[in-house]
Amino acid sequence: MSRQNIFIAVLGVATIGLVITEVSMSGGTVSRTESALFSVLQFVFSLSFAWYLSKEASQEDFEERQRKFAISAFRRIKEVEVQINHLLKRLEQAKRGEESEQLHGLDIASVMAQSIQKTAQSSKLDWADVIGDQIESLEQIEELQDIEVDEEPEDTGMDSASTQLSEKIEELKNSLSSELKLYASERGRPRPRMQFAQRLTKDGYLTLRGFADTDWDGLRDPNKLSVGEAITVKLGDHRNRVATLCVYDDDGHYVGSFINSSSAPYGEFSTAVCQAMGSCTFAGEIVEVEQKKSDSKRTYFAVKCFPVSEVASSE
Repeated sequence: MSRQNIFIAVLGVATIGLVITEVSMSGGTVSRTESALFSVLQFVFSLSFAWYLSKEASQEDFEERQRKFAISAFRRIKEVEVQINHLLKRLEQAKRGEESEQLHGLDIASVMAQSIQKTAQSSKLDWADVIGDQIESLEQIEELQDIEVDEEPEDTGMDSASTQLSEKIEELKNSLSSELKLYASERGRPRPRMQFAQRLTKDGYLTLRGFADTDWDGLRDPNKLSVGEAITVKLGDHRNRVATLCVYDDDGHYVGSFINSSSAPYGEFSTAVCQAMGSCTFAGEIVEVEQKKSDSKRTYFAVKCFPVSEVASSE
């Protein structure tokens, strides 16, 4: 119990005691001075008791309003933090693929992004006194959501572990405010690796959408794309496109690149596809070619991709 609450309790007891004393003495002889003194003391104690109660109620109301504001501010901080993390990943990818003369500028941008990241982390700590329990629960949820089960999807032990994980996450979500609960739910969407693994288990292949832009150097004529054409997909660099899923024909000509079909950064998307396929190089077949619009330089196509294990077994 805080000192303020103790003082309120003492004032309440003193006021009640004073009233009881005045009532008990009312049957006897009380001078006008004593009566006036009792009245003054009763007024002072009652006024003080009421003032402290009002102050306590106002403080609780203020903290509740501040809590709502803090939750909104913290949610925005988390959104900024997510974008910063994506920026850092893309910068790291670019640093590995760009020419040496561009590395200096990328290093500066990386340092700036890290500084912003630290600022966001510091901003979260500013609200720890107000919504510390909410921050702790959300951090635990994010750690659990980031856990990746290494077993294959058909492993029977995976379902049990996944169920326990989901139950723990839901338990923590229930302790969050409605705003942060919504944020945690949005963030908790299935990761690309699990999505692709589930699609492979169900269909035996992945269908990915790609495109070709006539402005790209070394690109094969997009008009030659045809349904049923065999292609090869490789994770690599092509001109200014770094660590992208490149599509090649049987003669090794560059045909196009795949579009990120997930909500994750492209680097996570391409890594997840390669993990699902069992290799960074795998085979596929063009199953659809969209008619290019007259005012567009891009031609879109769809490819049915087969995991390396399936191709090897068919041979």
